[in-house]
Amino acid sequence: MTASAPIAPPSSAGWRAGELASLLAITLLGALVRLYGVRDWSLGPPEAATWQALTLPLDAFFASDAARHPLALLALRSAFEHGVLANGTEGWLRLPFVFAGALSVPLFALAARPWTTRGTTLFAAFLLAVHPWHGAASQTAA
Repeated sequence: MTASAPIAPPSSAGWRAGELASLLAITLLGALVRLYGVRDWSLGPPEAATWQALTLPLDAFFASDAARHPLALLALRSAFEHGVLANGTEGWLRLPFVFAGALSVPLFALAARPWTTRGTTLFAAFLLAVHPWHGAASQTAA
């Protein structure tokens, strides 16, 4: 029996300009999908709990269930207090989550690239950019 040659992993060569332009276009499409309707009134129980955690005094915040995951909530609270997020409306509350969801599209493509071809990663990034569940999850401040 002869030893078979190992299967070569996909090339680790850099991205071409056209592929980066495609990834940028896919990312912008994903951002537009996530921004569409983000200000519509639909505050559900999970978002109401987030809003309540942001408006609690700090001592009550650390005594509540929200203290189990304080990093994101304290960052949001700080962003509101320092004027990074302009006002305390529902749309502004969701904006950091929209940004994180849109940023996950190119990061997904870059992370998947060592295991597959560039065309496949671009297609997968496109599917993630337009997927309704990912878009909805990116539009909620839960």
